[in-house]
Amino acid sequence: MLPSATANFAFALLYWNTVEAFRNRKMKRLLNTKEAAEYLGVTVRTVQKYKATGMLAFVQYSPGKKGSFIQFKKETLDRFIDQHEHQVRPFEAKQFKPSKPKLPVSMVEHERAKANLAKLGFTTG
Repeated sequence: MLPSATANFAFALLYWNTVEAFRNRKMKRLLNTKEAAEYLGVTVRTVQKYKATGMLAFVQYSPGKKGSFIQFKKETLDRFIDQHEHQVRPFEAKQFKPSKPKLPVSMVEHERAKANLAKLGFTTG
């Protein structure tokens, strides 16, 4: 059997480790702005814009006070990713349609075109 002081110390250490493990597990669900940006694959400024426009929900501690800070839940970030996922369609080849030759837009261009055709031996009617 352990002496009383040692037993109390062991119990306190076990309790502290349990509390710290719980805090760490709970806190890993929350990410700061930089971590959220890395998680989403965007810049910190983009995350701030998402937050400001209401696109991304956040948790704010001590709102309105000087020491307030903002964090994001991983579940919220995952939901955000799912909502903004786009299905990519296979490439659809479009039929090639040659463009129509442009007609002269002015009489000067029309006369030039007629002169060029006459030089080549074509007659215009």
